[in-house]
Amino acid sequence: MNRNTVLPGERVLLLHKGSGEIQLAVVEDGRLAEYIPARDSDRRLASSIYLGQVINRAPSLGAVFVDIGLDHGALLPLNDQPPPDVEPRARRVLKNDLSPGDHVLAQVIREPDPGKGARISRSVVLPGRFVALMPSFDMVGISRKIIDEDTRARLRQLGENHKRDGVGWIMRTAAEGETDEAIIRDAEETMALWNDILARASTAKPPARLFANDDITVRVARDLTDSRLKACVVDDEGLYESLRGAFGRFAPERIGAVTLDTDAPPLFERHNMKRDLHNLLARRVELDGGAFLLFEPCETLTAIDVNSGRDARLRSERDSVLSINRIAAREITRQLRLRDVGGVILVDFIDMRYDEDRETLREYFIECSRADRGRVRVEGFTRRGLLELTRKKSGAPLRTLLTRECPACHGEGRVPIGDGNG
Repeated sequence: MNRNTVLPGERVLLLHKGSGEIQLAVVEDGRLAEYIPARDSDRRLASSIYLGQVINRAPSLGAVFVDIGLDHGALLPLNDQPPPDVEPRARRVLKNDLSPGDHVLAQVIREPDPGKGARISRSVVLPGRFVALMPSFDMVGISRKIIDEDTRARLRQLGENHKRDGVGWIMRTAAEGETDEAIIRDAEETMALWNDILARASTAKPPARLFANDDITVRVARDLTDSRLKACVVDDEGLYESLRGAFGRFAPERIGAVTLDTDAPPLFERHNMKRDLHNLLARRVELDGGAFLLFEPCETLTAIDVNSGRDARLRSERDSVLSINRIAAREITRQLRLRDVGGVILVDFIDMRYDEDRETLREYFIECSRADRGRVRVEGFTRRGLLELTRKKSGAPLRTLLTRECPACHGEGRVPIGDGNG
């Protein structure tokens, strides 16, 4: 099977086992949509649950620092913000006068950055395949990506009828179209996992890791397997058996999609992955017709510039500008997901004179973002004409996983004048 045979709406997963590393490529509509490297020496911390111990307070930040066993203390805001779709009245009151020495059960919500600790939250969200449990909230939430109102109403009623008091449910996107029995069974299995975490927390000595989210086979079977999955191709026999085990637990009806392929040439080479991965972190991204994007990652935000380049379609001004901006919007949403860019993002599209064109582009950007598993919030256009949005990354940015700071220029990327080169 070639990636070019993937039809619109279909998904193919390619898993390559290398020396000390597993690489996952998610191909959707025939194009690379996500790339996840999982090295044996790395630990994915996002969504992991720890029993930690408060080490000091930070009153100016409204937070405490907690030892969870990492190089730096993890930042725990005392006034946790509820997840999306959680109404303020449904929020459970949490102790906000933590002191050094107190034990805390918390979940990592942001990976640590160089020189900074992780960010954690007591508002735990424990993912299942169809339902994510929220032990800190007594309510039912529905994934924003489920837009059919009848489906939302059905799932909300199902949750209200079957959830336990004091433990909320979030109906994940994969719950759409599933039977009530499958959803309830998934929730019960996830609840059993939560009870196991609580039992271990009652006897553990902090810092202790109680739940890990770094098994890539589990994440594939739990988070990437739905009706769109056409195939899950693996090139290692041991990984193939692990995947079949994960599918047997989370998605037994899709286990037939898992296939072993050890033929030559290597899996990624046959699917042209090397070319895609080479351009993965490029500053410049070409668009159809000659236009291009420029990515400028900064410390706290990412700036993206849309350039018309040599695109001749600009001759029919208004329609052409909107057309190029729409092409750019679709590629930007793909690149944000592919690079796992998080935080504040500013996009400088080709200037549009009419407010209705800007609104059309904003709505189209939101539509294109629906495929992203990260939480994207489009704020709108600023007074200067920049589209402002935020995206919650699922892990460390890809550029920090695949690159390191240049020891010669320390990230400046410029050669000082008078260096002896002329």
